[in-house]
Amino acid sequence: RATQLVSHLPLTINRCNIQNAGAKYGCEFWDALIERVKQFHKLNYLYITNTDVSGEVVGQNAGVRLAEIISINTTIKDLAVWNTDLIRADNEKLWRDALMKNY
Repeated sequence: RATQLVSHLPLTINRCNIQNAGAKYGCEFWDALIERVKQFHKLNYLYITNTDVSGEVVGQNAGVRLAEIISINTTIKDLAVWNTDLIRADNEKLWRDALMKNY
């Protein structure tokens, strides 16, 4: 149900806050969220907190995909990603490059 909800969020929302959405929702949830972030037209606020995707490798891979989307999304001005496995030592450079691209 959470995946369906994320997949049907209006494309014109300007704020998205994901909290405590751990592995219980599965990879499909994160794939849907990342795809939706790519499609949002007016998103300027994205917070993802207190969230572990699904273990070190899966979370890191989801983080890589999210960073790539953020690097091309020019509407996001306020971003917080903390206490999560989306950003790890192995993908930190990709995140830094994605954020600098959009700075």
